[in-house]
Amino acid sequence: MFWDDKWIESVALKVRFPRLFLISSSKHAYLYQIEKWDDQEWSWKLEWMRNLFEWETRELYQLMQQLDGKNLIKESEDK
Repeated sequence: MFWDDKWIESVALKVRFPRLFLISSSKHAYLYQIEKWDDQEWSWKLEWMRNLFEWETRELYQLMQQLDGKNLIKESEDK
């Protein structure tokens, strides 16, 4: 689970970024549901229930730094 599992460091993302979790439109999504593949290009597909406030965009930037380099392998088993 993207927000619930401790897959980055030892803290779940919903604990590290509680405000982003609160406004996420995909609170119970698995990792593969947050990924976006365009041809062979990888990106994260985070969706929100509303537009972010300026201070939330700074928190999103911090989240994206945590996600940097954490790419999923297409058509690979989740482990």
